[in-house]
Amino acid sequence: MTAQAESHYPEESGGLLLASLEGDVITVMSLYPLTNVREDARHNRIEINPLDYAKAERIASQRGLGVWGFYHTHPNA
Repeated sequence: MTAQAESHYPEESGGLLLASLEGDVITVMSLYPLTNVREDARHNRIEINPLDYAKAERIASQRGLGVWGFYHTHPNA
């Protein structure tokens, strides 16, 4: 996450948390970085392409995982 945030600074960046669920425990197994497709206000807003989200769900499912969260930056916070 840190490397992604640094490489996209000063714009917002983010992605999805691919994780497993066993009982009440969610274990994040990998990150799925997403491209910020927002045209304006990229310094404080992020928008993801729904097709990228669908692709991440498909990849997670193939790995026996699910999409269990979203992360994003606050570049100057």
